[in-house]
Amino acid sequence: RLTVARYYTPIGRSIQRSYKNGSKSYYADITKRFSDGEMITADAVKNDTTKQYKSQAGKKLFGGGGISPDYFVAADTGRIGNISAKIYTKGTLDDFGYKYFKQNKTALVQYKTAPQFIKTFTLSDNDWKYFETLAAKDSIATNTITAKEKTFIQGVLKSAIARQLFKSGGYFEAINVNDTYIKKAMEVIK
Repeated sequence: RLTVARYYTPIGRSIQRSYKNGSKSYYADITKRFSDGEMITADAVKNDTTKQYKSQAGKKLFGGGGISPDYFVAADTGRIGNISAKIYTKGTLDDFGYKYFKQNKTALVQYKTAPQFIKTFTLSDNDWKYFETLAAKDSIATNTITAKEKTFIQGVLKSAIARQLFKSGGYFEAINVNDTYIKKAMEVIK
């Protein structure tokens, strides 16, 4: 359902950013967080101290600006470069996953579960060359790619294949293997 409501937690804490400066400002907030360093260092995170609440367990919470995590994990600004952004926006990632699946269906049937696929499947050099061919068709030059970005892209390509095999659940299982936020959450939960 479409709603125009504000979002509050059960104890009355607002988790809705303000629209008082217009929608352009509202949606520019994420860019501002990067430029102010809030995504890079915990010391740069700004909480609205005028709207304080306490959780049922007595923990101090802040309202009006979204949710600040208990554990800070810095954004990895070096792994997603221009090439990564382009493979998402131009659809090259999904195109690769679909075409790879169609061409390699008989070999991929050996993977019965997403965890098995994630643990044992690796892209070959020929698979990477095939990706580069698809990228070139989408006017994406891969000759300037860094080693770190290549590793990241190989992970998202593997995830695109997992989506074809195991639907969205498989995609998220595969993409989250190297996600620093997920790793930290799992560490905290243990």
